[in-house]
Amino acid sequence: MKVIHSMFFFVLSIRFKTLRAQDDCSNATTCIECLTTETCGAWAVGSCLSDCDMVADAPCYDATTFPNLSAEETCQAANDTDADAALCASQTDCTTCTATVFTDNTTTCQWNVNGNFCASACGLAGCGVYTCQDVACDGLSACEECLDSPPCAWVMPLEGCLPSCSAIADVSCYTNETFPNKTSQESCQAIADASNDSSLCANQTDCGACTGTVLSDGNTTCQWFPDGDYCASGCDMTGCGVYTCQINACDGLSCEDCLANSDEACAWVPVEGCLSSCGIIADTACFAAIDYNASQVCEILAPSGNATSGNMPTSDGEMTFSTIFGAMISSLLIVTAASLLMLQ
Repeated sequence: MKVIHSMFFFVLSIRFKTLRAQDDCSNATTCIECLTTETCGAWAVGSCLSDCDMVADAPCYDATTFPNLSAEETCQAANDTDADAALCASQTDCTTCTATVFTDNTTTCQWNVNGNFCASACGLAGCGVYTCQDVACDGLSACEECLDSPPCAWVMPLEGCLPSCSAIADVSCYTNETFPNKTSQESCQAIADASNDSSLCANQTDCGACTGTVLSDGNTTCQWFPDGDYCASGCDMTGCGVYTCQINACDGLSCEDCLANSDEACAWVPVEGCLSSCGIIADTACFAAIDYNASQVCEILAPSGNATSGNMPTSDGEMTFSTIFGAMISSLLIVTAASLLMLQ
């Protein structure tokens, strides 16, 4: 029982001393007063404590923080650190944050990319960056936000933010320098217009409809690319398209007229008819006007029925046996004729 009483009074005396020390520390209202009070020795968040173990997640200064400095010098360093922290916290964007210099005239604030805030040191959220080039552009989901964070680049039609245009190819990419005389809001509107124009033109399937489609500027039209047979809002890797449709002089010509029109480089293809060249069709016999004449081709192909007119024989209903047989004979004669001509 005596042992228990002794332990009780021992714990009680320690608790009393601790409370007394805390009372003594709370009376110290300045850093220098705190660090020179015998029962204290720790200054944190503008308060005096008995030791730094009593506070977490905040800067705390005691004799071990700067072992080579006096109490006065330690308190000056503490004041400078608090001032730097407040200065950094007032910055709201990466550029001004990383350009803000500490009281030591050397160190700058850090921009925390994930939390989108400025700080004077690393914290629970990790460390920030000292240059805006290190900003995680892929975390920016809006066009204006992306362009306002150089060197980030906005990509369409993916609608994403990348570190730079060099990070991607074969798509439209924009930076804050793409439209030097526009604000980010105006630039993003221009980007949206360009994307809409691209989609509008891509939906056009023939030259006439393509070149007759006006873009968002109310003046320019889509371009038709005859080699690729597609419509686009501007030039691309293959070059530029045309704004006016040229009439194909070969369309609708008979076999004789087709091969007689060597100036237009027409070509006769059995069943298909007269085309602008053999380069637009494959896996079938094709006779170019510059290589053959009507007497060589048309007279030989004539026995194949309607082969010279570009139409296979069909009936109004289902194909009869005689029709199918005739088509087979026509195909055989075409292949034979082509082989004979190529041997000449």
